[in-house]
Amino acid sequence: MFRRVSIFAILLALGVGVCTSQTVNWIKFAPPDGSFSVLMPEKPVLQTISKDVASGKVVTSLWLADTSLGLYLAGFTDYPVDVDVQGELDKSRDNFLKAVEAKLVSESDFTLKGYRGKEFTGVSSDNTFKVREVVVGRRNYTNAMRDATAGFNIERANKFLLSFDLTQDAK
Repeated sequence: MFRRVSIFAILLALGVGVCTSQTVNWIKFAPPDGSFSVLMPEKPVLQTISKDVASGKVVTSLWLADTSLGLYLAGFTDYPVDVDVQGELDKSRDNFLKAVEAKLVSESDFTLKGYRGKEFTGVSSDNTFKVREVVVGRRNYTNAMRDATAGFNIERANKFLLSFDLTQDAK
């Protein structure tokens, strides 16, 4: 089995700057394939990363909004082979926390439209990260938020994370 790509964690760790804004104008966003929708604080910018592995190409598509209120990310990673759902969720969590040098402070399992997912929170020296992932077939959907720990707003985090929804075309 190939090593799981945790590209979104790397982008969060690097603090990728996409755009900055003082105002939260929540908009409903859906990618061109219509596989999910999510509320974003402003229009996100697409980042795509491809990686060749022994079993084929792994492609990650991420939409990011970097605001003065934190970094918001929603997207997916497509794998060329079937993945073990629980193994993928656990490995992705571990890779994420390692990439952002954060410690796990909470996690829970959930289901979204019958698909298994994991929600977790990590804290680094300055930032709090809230992440939800759900695996559908060969695709791992992720939505994540980074905010300064000192000003972390759980209501804003939950508005973003819990707005994520799969469409019927998500498979």
